[in-house]
Amino acid sequence: MTWVLIALLMPAQAQQTWTDDFNDNDASDWTNLDAVYSMSGGRLVHSSNGHTGPDMIINPGMPTGTLEYTVTLVGSADHGMGITLSYGSSSAHCGLFLHGGATLYKWNPNTIETSIASPSYSTGPNVSHTLVAEVSNNNVDVYLNGVAIFSGDIGCNSFTGSGAIGIGVHSGVTQYTDEITVEWPHDDADGDGYTEDDGDCDDTDSSVSPVALEYCDGIDNNCDGVTDEDSAVDVLTWYADADSDGYGDASSTDIDCYQPSGYIQDNTDCDDSDASLNLDDIDMDGYSTCDDDCDDNDGAAYPGATEYCDGDDDDCDGSVDEDDAVDASTWYADTDSDGFGDSNSTDIDCYEPTGYVANNTDCDDTEATTYPGADEYCDGHDDDCDGDTDEDDAVDALTWYADSDSDGEGDPAVTDIACYQPSGYVGNSTDCDDADFTRNTADVDLDGYTSCGLDCNDTFASINPDAQEIWYDGVDQNCDGWSDYDQDGDGFDHLDYGG
Repeated sequence: MTWVLIALLMPAQAQQTWTDDFNDNDASDWTNLDAVYSMSGGRLVHSSNGHTGPDMIINPGMPTGTLEYTVTLVGSADHGMGITLSYGSSSAHCGLFLHGGATLYKWNPNTIETSIASPSYSTGPNVSHTLVAEVSNNNVDVYLNGVAIFSGDIGCNSFTGSGAIGIGVHSGVTQYTDEITVEWPHDDADGDGYTEDDGDCDDTDSSVSPVALEYCDGIDNNCDGVTDEDSAVDVLTWYADADSDGYGDASSTDIDCYQPSGYIQDNTDCDDSDASLNLDDIDMDGYSTCDDDCDDNDGAAYPGATEYCDGDDDDCDGSVDEDDAVDASTWYADTDSDGFGDSNSTDIDCYEPTGYVANNTDCDDTEATTYPGADEYCDGHDDDCDGDTDEDDAVDALTWYADSDSDGEGDPAVTDIACYQPSGYVGNSTDCDDADFTRNTADVDLDGYTSCGLDCNDTFASINPDAQEIWYDGVDQNCDGWSDYDQDGDGFDHLDYGG
């Protein structure tokens, strides 16, 4: 008994058909098949494989995929057909075999071991049968003419070696078979309209084909041999960041799927040569250094801000603490350097100019001794700038005394303070009785006593406190006020004088 085996790896290409006449048992038949179908990763073996007829086996490694073929048997009624799903070399298979006697076997590397199915089918002549094997390593589903005849694990997990998927006919050497046609559908696996022969570089991914759009996804989507090229539909524009401030230069670009070194996606840098100039608004004042913010660490400093006398360029005009600052002061000229300014001579400035002071109360800026609070003098000048001249509080003002009796002597009890002599006042305070002009400190009789000094009559030098009293002459010579007629001092005048 001889089985002709045709082992096939399913390449991703359109459905192929191969037809040959096995009656001649010509080895060139197999060579022709190998030339028509380039089965990458496998090998074609033309040998008797222990049989008297030829075999062909492809060993692509552990087989996975779907094998489908149709055999038309012509001639003798003794035709049969089979399928081999095996792992390992030709002398040590492990897999399935559908024998011409219509028995499906599972075998170990050495012997046919187990009959697992007995499908029924006609062996001819002139009949066609379709066998389908869906293979996923050790798990196999086998269909004959659309009827499932086996599904399960074929038990080759521990078997190592290359794999093979094969089909064949029971030929009875050469006398029974005239012709065999093998077809297998290896159409466009991912349904994108392109096979490997058409240039599809990944027939497991429908988004990959020669006409696909290229994306930045690490895949050669358009099968041009290049991955993620600059023509990708989602390619990005990158902008040079020469100053490494995190802001890019809109005039210096690179198109790329991935970020080139020295490039970023932002394009808002106003000066890519200066890292301090960018759109950062660190102080959250609404202005960046690109907007001429001169101090982006100070929220009170920006173009148009109110200028203050604070040592900062608040309004970013290039000047600090200029005269238009809202808190600039008015300063007053102090020409005489007395610390008090002239209200008619001013300067507006944040800081005190030389020769100026903060107050404007000097009433004479040409005289250093004239200013508010200065000592007032009786000099005909308003020295203390209080609006009055030579007032009573002048340091050299005099005390004047009332001379009510116009005797030229003043009353010490009645005074007036003034720079100049008031009317009715004198500069002395010697009057002992300002109501009697006869009493004063004058010693008219030159007796050494005045009317203020107990001289009871300053007209006569013989009358004074030290004079000798002459009794009974009607004159009080010693000015003691005692009756001149009471010599004995008993309080009663002499009888001769009305006592």
